[in-house]
Formats: sequence, C-alpha cells, structure tokens
Amino acid sequence: MYFEVNRLAICIEKRANIFTAVLLLLSLCAISDALSEERSGVYDDWSYKCASISDSTSEQLCEISQVVSVADEGHPVEVLRLAVSRASDGKKRGYQLVALAPPGVHLPSDFGLMAGNTRLSLSRYRNCDPRGCFVVVPLTGDSIKRLRRSNEGAAYFRDLAGRAIKVTFSLKGFTKAFDRLAGDGR
Repeated sequence: MYFEVNRLAICIEKRANIFTAVLLLLSLCAISDALSEERSGVYDDWSYKCASISDSTSEQLCEISQVVSVADEGHPVEVLRLAVSRASDGKKRGYQLVALAPPGVHLPSDFGLMAGNTRLSLSRYRNCDPRGCFVVVPLTGDSIKRLRRSNEGAAYFRDLAGRAIKVTFSLKGFTKAFDRLAGDGR
C-alpha cells in the first residue's frame, strides 16, 4: 500500500511539474508577444518595425515603412515600397529613405522624391534585383521637416519606354511613426 501511495504521489508531482512547465511556457510566450508588440506598430499609413540584426546581439534595426499598391484586375499590385531608417555613413548617424521601385525602370533617368510640392531629391538607382530597383536617399533635417508637414508625397521615375511615372503616397501617420523611430535611440 505504501508503494502505491508513494507511486501516486510521484505521479501527481510529475503532473504538477508538467503543469507548471506549461504555465511557464505560456507566460514566456505572452511576454514575448508583449515585447514584439512594443517593437512594432501602425501609425495610419506608416508601419514601425524592429528586427534583431543577429541572434548573438541585442542590437536591432528599426524602420518605418509604407507599401504603395494599385489595383490591377481587382488584385493589389505593389508599385513602390518606402522605408526610413537610421543611416550610418561612418561620420555621422542621420536618416535615410530607401525606395524600392518596380522592375523595368529607366536607370539613367534617376528617381525623384517630393513632399507636397517640394522636390526633396533626385537620386541614382543603387542596384536592382528581381523585386525591383533600389534608391537610397539621405534625409536632411529640412527633408524630414517637409515630410512631417506634408499630407502627400510623390515618387517620379521613367519606365523602359521613357514614359514618366508618378506614384503618390500618403504621409498620414508619418510624423508619429518618425517620432517613434527617432525616440528609439538606435
């Protein structure tokens, strides 16, 4: 009888340990979800997100971004992707906007960026891959002020046939998203 009671106690203890482990795991998942929620957010038409650079460091790369799509036969087609992040050029840390234009742009024509009615930049394409062509636009303090104050921005480029293309994008939420990025301190 003692043996069976002892065996029953060990079985109950094991189940209690398993139950405790499951509760601990669920708590860790909840904490992880809470932390990931703190590292991302949506501010109207702009999104904020941070990602770890590597598993071995706690350093993170944070950005605010927007994807601009148009409807083609009822399906959204991405025509422009914009991301603003901190830039490190070796001398100072400012901000940069990286734009991903669609494939098939006329590379010698450059990429134009506007905030409201003000031209911010006319920049060369950096490189292209199957997703499209990348442009890196350093953002000055004046450029950031203009983006904050405008309701709409525009990107200009030419397709391979030489036709001018203007893609407008919303700046609704840019100021709040940028404040979050700037306050990140990274």
